[in-house]
Amino acid sequence: MLDTGTLAPAELEAVRSDFWEMIGWWRDRRLKQVHANTPRDTAPQTYHVERRYIELIRAEAEAEGVSMTVVVNRAFGVYVEKSKHGADL
Repeated sequence: MLDTGTLAPAELEAVRSDFWEMIGWWRDRRLKQVHANTPRDTAPQTYHVERRYIELIRAEAEAEGVSMTVVVNRAFGVYVEKSKHGADL
């Protein structure tokens, strides 16, 4: 609980601004999770990758609250988009 009665007007405005920024961040995050969990046409596939990538993918998925499939698809998507545009990989 924050006693806003003890804050100067400028401090109170800063708290309000931070609060609304946090609400916006939370809403964006929740919206991304809803869209990320939209059923997609997926198929199981096995690839051999460095263990460090597996751990990074797992950590990212846990931090975002999404499946590892979502993180792997995003990584593949970035790779494919860059390679389509001739970017150095």
